Amino acid sequence: MNIANKITVSRFGLTLVFVVLAQFDSNAFFRWAALLVAITAALSDFLDGYLARKHKLITDFGKLMDPLADKILVAAAFFVLCKKSVIPDWFAIIIVTREFAVTGLRQIAASKNIIIQADKFGKIKTVLQFTYLGIIALFWTIKGNTQVIHNKNLSTFINILMLVTAYITLTSGYRYFTNNKNLFNKNI
Repeated sequence: MNIANKITVSRFGLTLVFVVLAQFDSNAFFRWAALLVAITAALSDFLDGYLARKHKLITDFGKLMDPLADKILVAAAFFVLCKKSVIPDWFAIIIVTREFAVTGLRQIAASKNIIIQADKFGKIKTVLQFTYLGIIALFWTIKGNTQVIHNKNLSTFINILMLVTAYITLTSGYRYFTNNKNLFNKNI
């Protein structure tokens, strides 16, 4: 297993550590530790992609596992923050549904020996999700909750970012299905 794939696999473990630490959120130390682990996991996504491209370490394993590791990290973060009433339920449902629908499509493709890589739109979606999660998780880490954001400009920015992220997430998912409808239609 090459270094890029090892970093990808480490994201699964980091996600588990994040979830465990976040359960002890009444203590600021654990919130900060959870945030640090989540940031490390998110940054590992950029590092493994950089290393894979730079050193020509792109493999079918990486093409499948890298997006899966991202989806599990994002789903875990959204579920944790939803459970803590930090983000709205509807938003978490949109994000997680899209993530697993695209994963299902990738599974159908993989069963036919076709690899569906993340496109640029999907990468923008990932950056937006990580940015939103980073901002909201930082506020949660500092305050212990985000239910009352007293700064109107910050609240407006976070809500706009949430809506843009939801829109790009849905649009990206739609593009995966329309660009690969031949795989999808053959299996209905």
